[in-house]
Amino acid sequence: MDEAELQALLRQNQLERCPMDSDEASSRLEQARADVETARAILSTSARSNPKAACSLAWEATLESLLGWLSLFGYRITSERGHHAVALRAARAILDSRDAAALLRRLDGLRRLRDNALYDNLPVDPEEVLAFLPDITLLQGWLRHAVDHVASAPRQPADGGDQPPTRRA
Repeated sequence: MDEAELQALLRQNQLERCPMDSDEASSRLEQARADVETARAILSTSARSNPKAACSLAWEATLESLLGWLSLFGYRITSERGHHAVALRAARAILDSRDAAALLRRLDGLRRLRDNALYDNLPVDPEEVLAFLPDITLLQGWLRHAVDHVASAPRQPADGGDQPPTRRA
């Protein structure tokens, strides 16, 4: 974990601390999976009539996954300008590996594609959106693995009592 990057984002008020929450991460993961499947369904039709919607949903699936990673580690983004890019930066700092950095750089391309479509009304190539779906699925798989790991880890209550472990991290 790149603590220096996370601390910088906190100091800049782009990121906030919150309780670690594997239930929140799991909920976001389920929404992300639904979003990516809907994007895939839109793109699987022969007409591919709404690639902008598929692009937006693909980005939402990515963002939900990123927010799941943040909640699992006790962070959340603020609503400051550029908060989607901050979610990418914070997730990169949390995951802190070459593979994760490469994946998140590719997914930043999806963010830019969605921004260009939304803010500049540029057309979206359905094939370009389809090419991002395996990366989104990979990010979701990593998150599922992390959530399952946290959920299966025994928890010691802060007061030392004999309470059963919970799913909350």
